[in-house]
Amino acid sequence: MSVILSINDRIIILSNNIDGRWIAAMNNFSLSNCRGELVNKQNLKHFVGEKLAEAFNSTIECLSQTEHKPTYDKLPFHHLIFNTTYKCNLSCKYCYFSADSSGSSLNEDLIEYSIRKCLDFLDDNSELTVLFQGGEALLEYDSIRNALEKLGKQPKIHYQMQTNGTLINEDAMNLFEKYNMHVSFSLDSHMENHNDLRSKNPDIFLQKIFDACKMFQERNLDYGIISVVCKNNINDLRFMFQEFIKRGIHTFAYNLLWPIGRAKNEGLDELVVPVGQLVDTMLNVYKDIYKFNIDQGHTPFEKYHERNLFMLWRRLFYRKLTNYMCMNTPCGAGINTLTVDTDGQVFPCALMLPPLEKGFQIGKIYTDSISSLLQKDSLVKHRNLDQISQCSTCTYKAACAGGGCGIAFYHSKKDINSISIYCDYYYEMLSAMIEHAMLQMGVRVLKNFEG
Repeated sequence: MSVILSINDRIIILSNNIDGRWIAAMNNFSLSNCRGELVNKQNLKHFVGEKLAEAFNSTIECLSQTEHKPTYDKLPFHHLIFNTTYKCNLSCKYCYFSADSSGSSLNEDLIEYSIRKCLDFLDDNSELTVLFQGGEALLEYDSIRNALEKLGKQPKIHYQMQTNGTLINEDAMNLFEKYNMHVSFSLDSHMENHNDLRSKNPDIFLQKIFDACKMFQERNLDYGIISVVCKNNINDLRFMFQEFIKRGIHTFAYNLLWPIGRAKNEGLDELVVPVGQLVDTMLNVYKDIYKFNIDQGHTPFEKYHERNLFMLWRRLFYRKLTNYMCMNTPCGAGINTLTVDTDGQVFPCALMLPPLEKGFQIGKIYTDSISSLLQKDSLVKHRNLDQISQCSTCTYKAACAGGGCGIAFYHSKKDINSISIYCDYYYEMLSAMIEHAMLQMGVRVLKNFEG
């Protein structure tokens, strides 16, 4: 295969964009910028000059031979998601479900049956992650608690919950503690008025979230924060990290705004952060977290990390290409992950549930075997980066894998192979992460492979 060359004002990078190997050099030669150029031994000199091309000859030969790397879609079935309810006690303006106070909910029997069916399907060496989300999952606290009590201790299961956090009380905390459940809840900013996309009463919302943080700290339980990044809170992100440290939060996620669902209806595409500002801010967040871990005696991102940057870091520098479903193409939706709706209908992914578009169901949990559900065709399985011109020759195709959730971008443009609205952000961010590593190490050349 051809090797991919990209040059910016700071670095020169050659990559095999299938297996994720790359070599980078500081651009101390005032070379002209280029992006995603196919190169070989013969034509590289036209971009970098004969002397530098000669130095890269052996590397070109090495990178042109693709190594086999496992991909996320080859992992066995391991993830069951429950849409517990379409109801929510809030009405977040960017909710892709457009959840409100009405809608259906599942019952405890459906939860118990689905989990038992999935456990029966697993082989002896596999484990199952079970995620409860919604709507607001804690509106169905009784159903979840009763189902888990019937199931009893299940050493193969890792329970998780996504909640807006406002309904967390001592009963909920007892549930989380009993089942060692990892809980993520919502907070867009430590500033009251910057949570107004989540709540009509941001002051009350913020206090409830901080009260929940205190309950988790007192019990020393695992929890994390999910923030939606937009123009309203982009300038708060670095300060929020300091706030998280004070409140004992080690893991958090700055998820980029997807203008779909209610966000599209509300015209929130105007709140998508411009690329330059997004890169500058997220790079500073990256550097802050990196430095804080080092200063505390940890390796980079060992204890404190923002999920998306951490996963990018692992993919870029260590070629861990099977982590985090939503950062892969093809992803695991309908392959090793299934979503059960409130009525027992099964979908590949929560972003394929009816509020966004009808017709994506692949079967019913009560009547279809897990094996047959995983073999069903679905739209998300047809996303192909080689069919997206900007992705096919991108230096970072392996690490970036398409710039986020493909089905989210489908909902924006009704094309499963549409380009990510954050394409340029990922390209610039990954380049900046490599430059940062080179500066930290004091080297002019860096590569992520042996040989």
